Amino acid sequence: MRMEGEAHPWLQYVDLLLVIFVLLPSGIVFKEIVRHRNESTTQQLRRSYVQMLCVPPLGAVLAWLGIVAPKGHRTYEVGVCLGEAVCFVAFFHMLVTYCGGVSKYSTALQARKANTTIICGRFCSASSHEIQVLSWQRMVYQVVAMPLWPTSTALLCHYTMLCESIKWPMHVLQILQTVTCVVALLSMYFCSRHYEFANLAIGQKLVTLKAFLILPKISAFVIVFLARHAWIHGTADEKIHTAARIRGYVLLCYANFFSVMFVNTFSAHDYALETAAPDAEYYKLPESMSDAESTFSKTEKHAENALEDEEDDDILEADGLEYGL
Repeated sequence: MRMEGEAHPWLQYVDLLLVIFVLLPSGIVFKEIVRHRNESTTQQLRRSYVQMLCVPPLGAVLAWLGIVAPKGHRTYEVGVCLGEAVCFVAFFHMLVTYCGGVSKYSTALQARKANTTIICGRFCSASSHEIQVLSWQRMVYQVVAMPLWPTSTALLCHYTMLCESIKWPMHVLQILQTVTCVVALLSMYFCSRHYEFANLAIGQKLVTLKAFLILPKISAFVIVFLARHAWIHGTADEKIHTAARIRGYVLLCYANFFSVMFVNTFSAHDYALETAAPDAEYYKLPESMSDAESTFSKTEKHAENALEDEEDDDILEADGLEYGL
């Protein structure tokens, strides 16, 4: 019979369970990454797959740190934002690499006379398809600056008394960057889902990405709401630390769930990898340095011969004019 005040027997296994839940996503993802690395085809597309597969294990480690050391939860938020930025950029690279690169993707849009709208709808059109694709690229690349906001928040909260006044504006900026990036990816989806991305299964991949980004944020807002409305008791610091631990448990569960989803969605045997443009079409490199030098020398010699022939023709033409021919 358990005495009053005595800890539950299963509490001594909590640390072991946490380690298992942290290592499980890494093991699941590592096996799939090895399969990608063992394949020799479409390496550029597989690189984007691998980058996205690495994000759930990173989230598991950060969630575990949030549980065992909740005081540094603002620092761990930087890593979470960094993982989201990697997902966005890698997903954009996956789309354009599947078509053969940015230039070939814009050429395909121009060939079928697609709409040049940058944002979903009939407004904000670009003057050409090249500018359209480059605009999408800029809208996605701006997400690289997203980790700056939690970094600034952590520094200001640590060294100044502006924590409460600066925290929400930083969150708003972070949300705006995320929305901008999602709008760009949705615009690409609606523009090319039945044409350039027909065999990519982009619908499933986009739903997986949005769920990975949205569900943890909703959970974080719910936990903060509960902490602010006295559902979590204690002092202000105790509430923050308790909320950080609860969020860590939730994120750890999400990391394990999305590890399985990512492995299923970005599998090494994905059908899109068989229908993608081969690497040789847009990253064709010489097999060796000697081949490159010989190719360059042949091109240079051909140009010199053409120049000499042109000079000979000019000399003959001048001689003919001099002798009245």
